[in-house]
Amino acid sequence: MDVVLSNTSIKGFKPKEKAYEIRDSRLKGLMLRVQPTGMMTYYVEYGRGKRYKIGRHPEVTPQIARDKAIEILGRAIQGDDPNDAKREARQ
Repeated sequence: MDVVLSNTSIKGFKPKEKAYEIRDSRLKGLMLRVQPTGMMTYYVEYGRGKRYKIGRHPEVTPQIARDKAIEILGRAIQGDDPNDAKREARQ
């Protein structure tokens, strides 16, 4: 499902039996995943099967998620893998 992610539209997303994703129609790659528990998390998909977790709603607003996604997509275009920094930080 493609929708403009905004605080108003997100209020209408209700948990279902299985997790589902809503993709932002403004920015290709940005999505919101809704868990059966009601928890909502923003992700950006920057390559085939490659995702970066941005953060949870409502701590992260749709505009902050969109700005972060643009930054991550820009780094991915330059050849950087945004998840590499996370992996290095864990080690």
